[in-house]
Amino acid sequence: MRALNLLQYPSLSRQQKRRHQSWTSLAGLALGAGLAWVALLGLGVQTLRMQEELQVLQARWVVQTQQTKAAQHRQLQVHQHFAHWQQWQRIQQHQRAWVDWHESLQDEAQASGLRLERMQAEALKIELQGTTHRAQALPESRQRLSDSLQQPLHLVSMTSGVQGTTSFVWQAPWPAAPSDVTHAPAPAVVARP
Repeated sequence: MRALNLLQYPSLSRQQKRRHQSWTSLAGLALGAGLAWVALLGLGVQTLRMQEELQVLQARWVVQTQQTKAAQHRQLQVHQHFAHWQQWQRIQQHQRAWVDWHESLQDEAQASGLRLERMQAEALKIELQGTTHRAQALPESRQRLSDSLQQPLHLVSMTSGVQGTTSFVWQAPWPAAPSDVTHAPAPAVVARP
């Protein structure tokens, strides 16, 4: 028979194993919880950094969006100013052509003895009505005025009047004054974040 050794008693051995397993399990649990806590702290810090970086990027995006809108606005203004300048140039050229032709008309009237009674400019034509005592000079006068106008003057009517006067009506195409500025769409500016 075996000797009874209370130190090696099976229930004591089991208790020691259970205690050892309990302490080992608790130590493992504590170590696991500590590591999880450290990992969560690390994730929290990383999340805060990412949120700060996101805020910086959002602020940059807002600034770039505002700059893009400002650039688009400036580009639209430049486009509109250029269109207005072109319109002004066309109007100025039209007015200069009118003044030059009016001066040549007055010069021709004095030189050829024409008496202009009416001048009417409509949408796309100009009409001159007048009288002269020298009917034979009318073709040359009409040709000189056509040259200065750079448009052919057409004889619409010619009638003989009292005291040797001849009435005439000339008509020519007259380009209308440039209309209001047409706003062409400005080229699109693409925002690049």
